[in-house]
Amino acid sequence: MIVTDPVHKYIVVIFAGTDDLRTMMADGDLLMKPFELLPNTSVHRGIENSLFEHHVDRVLLNKVTELKQRYRDYSFFTTGHSLGAGSAILLATTMILRNNTLFDTIISINFACPRIGNKAFVKALRTFEPQLQIWRVVMGYDVIARLPKYPFKHVGHTIQLGGREVKGKAKIYYHHVGNTTLGYAGVPRNWYSQAFAHFHEGLLEHRMRNYVDFIQSYPRVVFNLNHFESLPENIEKSSVNIDDNYKINLTVIQ
Repeated sequence: MIVTDPVHKYIVVIFAGTDDLRTMMADGDLLMKPFELLPNTSVHRGIENSLFEHHVDRVLLNKVTELKQRYRDYSFFTTGHSLGAGSAILLATTMILRNNTLFDTIISINFACPRIGNKAFVKALRTFEPQLQIWRVVMGYDVIARLPKYPFKHVGHTIQLGGREVKGKAKIYYHHVGNTTLGYAGVPRNWYSQAFAHFHEGLLEHRMRNYVDFIQSYPRVVFNLNHFESLPENIEKSSVNIDDNYKINLTVIQ
């Protein structure tokens, strides 16, 4: 679905999540597939096929281009939930690669996005910042947003909503794994283990309804996208071992 807003002046492409047998099969297609627009990178085959197999990407990009010519001062967003979140990231990436002069900034704000690409794909997308900005919103113990595991990696910055245990709060993690040079922290060391320890709750928190309820219940919560979680002052930055598959080991200075 494509939406335009004359008040806030934006064009947004919205992708639905898993809602029928076809999308369930796409979710379950967990093999890697080369992402032809970026050499030496690979992505989730099911998500890639859902966007590119029937040229859905070209139809959407042609329509967005048409709208941009009509509304020249509008910005562009992509968004989606779960499977749709992955499609939103791939469409934003495709826009950058096929027509990087159409918009000054392309922003993908997605919800409950699984890991969708390999390490090379993640690194390649970072080279397009700040023109391409990817924000992954994760609710509490949402377990789907932590899968599949190796060799898949997280793309973009992670906005962690508190979920049922920490109502009304959110934390933002730079590139998910942090950056020791800039002094930004990655997700906590138990970010994965706690979700799998609460597996049933994590499945329930994956539902889009929970994300909507959280945002609607706390309309005054403002997410400062310039404020990433920082490494504690008593942590020696050079000793931080980033491993977004399982945990982050920190050496505390005595």
